[in-house]
Amino acid sequence: MTRSKQQAHPLTASYYQLIMKPRSILLVGILTILFFSCEKKGSDLIWAYISETQCTNEWDRFGLNSTEDNLVEYLKSHDIPIFDFNIEVYSAGPFCNACTCPSGRNIQVLIDADDFSKIEKLGFIK
Repeated sequence: MTRSKQQAHPLTASYYQLIMKPRSILLVGILTILFFSCEKKGSDLIWAYISETQCTNEWDRFGLNSTEDNLVEYLKSHDIPIFDFNIEVYSAGPFCNACTCPSGRNIQVLIDADDFSKIEKLGFIK
């Protein structure tokens, strides 16, 4: 005797409806949550600037080896992460020797745009 057609197992449809369909929905839900929650901070970065003075810079009090190290620590203490750093020399002088006189350098930091209001309070500009 030969079988003309094989019949599907009666549990096959129920198995899909009870087990596989909810798993698929759960997987799609998890992937959707992950996709929208993985938006990383720092996607909108901007440069902020400040003119360095001879010796009244707030970051100098950290006493580290370099201007960059001092500035990173200073901004970290204000909860402002830096993504990049640059010093632009705009003039070689002559300058006055008072602490409030400019050094001839602009400090540039790349920060998250959301942190600009915090860094602006510290004297930085766009």
